[in-house]
Amino acid sequence: MSLTVFLDDNFLRVGIVRWFRDARLWIDYAREPAMRSLPYAVAWARQLLVDMSSGNKLNSYLIYLPTPVKTPQINIPIGLKIGGRKVQLVASGKGSGRLLGLGIQVGNKDKQFMRMDFHVPSPFHGNPSGTGMLAKGNDELAAWEDTPFHFHVLQYNGQSNK
Repeated sequence: MSLTVFLDDNFLRVGIVRWFRDARLWIDYAREPAMRSLPYAVAWARQLLVDMSSGNKLNSYLIYLPTPVKTPQINIPIGLKIGGRKVQLVASGKGSGRLLGLGIQVGNKDKQFMRMDFHVPSPFHGNPSGTGMLAKGNDELAAWEDTPFHFHVLQYNGQSNK
C-alpha cells in the first residue's frame, strides 16, 4: 500500500498563506524579547569595539538553529553577506532545547549573544523569591521566562557554544 498526496493550486495557495500568517505571528511574538535584549546589545557593541581595537576581526553573523539533541556544533555558510561579513547558520552545540539564537564570530571564536529555549527551564535559574528566572553564573547577563519559552542573554566573553 502506498500513500499518495495530491497537491492542487488551492492547497498550495492555502499552505503558503498559512505559513506567512504563522511567520508573522512568531515575528510579532519575538518583538518584546528583542526589545528586552536591546540594552545588552549596546553593552555587547562596546565589548566588540574593544575586541576589534585589539586586532580581532568580526568575521560572521551567526544564526543558531534549533537543537533538539546535543551534538557537535557545525557552522554552515549560506552565501549571504551583511556589510561584507558572512552570515552562517549554526547547527547543534553543547546543549539541547534551543529554538533560536543570535551571535557573532570574532576571530575564530563564536560568541552567542542570546538564545530562546523551548525546554523546561533549569531549576538553577529560579529566583528564590519566586519572581521568575535569574541569570546564572558568570556567563549570563539576563534570563527570563515567557511561557512557553525562556530566554538567555549571554556575557560577551562568556562560555562558547562549542
